Amino acid sequence: MSVKVGIIILVVVAMLFVGALVAGGTHDGNGSAKDDRNGVLDRLTEAAGDPASVKPGDVAGDCISDDDPTLLTFIGGCTVTVTNDSGIKVLRLVTDTPVTISAPAPQGDSTVEADVDPGDEQSVAVGDGQTEVGIACRAGIGVTCNARIVTG
Repeated sequence: MSVKVGIIILVVVAMLFVGALVAGGTHDGNGSAKDDRNGVLDRLTEAAGDPASVKPGDVAGDCISDDDPTLLTFIGGCTVTVTNDSGIKVLRLVTDTPVTISAPAPQGDSTVEADVDPGDEQSVAVGDGQTEVGIACRAGIGVTCNARIVTG
């Protein structure tokens, strides 16, 4: 077998392997495609692990409770500043009232905004440096809203 034939066989085998990873990861085994999954991305995410959570001590703002550093209490809205010096981290919040959370995308020029229902957990990715995260209460005028920083 010549070197050229060996290289062609190696390239074909590599292409088949990558194709099997992609196809195998996007089907559920019953012949139907999964709606919201990507096999290669899922495998890379599993290998890398989830980003670390922000610690309550890295979050500053006027709405943080003096008695409980994981509790944010506000009327109307609140802006907290997350200080991070070690890559992408996640600020995880759970609220007892409907809120809108907005923050700049890490390493980007856009702002990401999400409406969060009571009891739902919302993750906000923050990059290096200081990131301002806005939380606006949607429960009505004069209603006290609470959000809790989820740790661990």
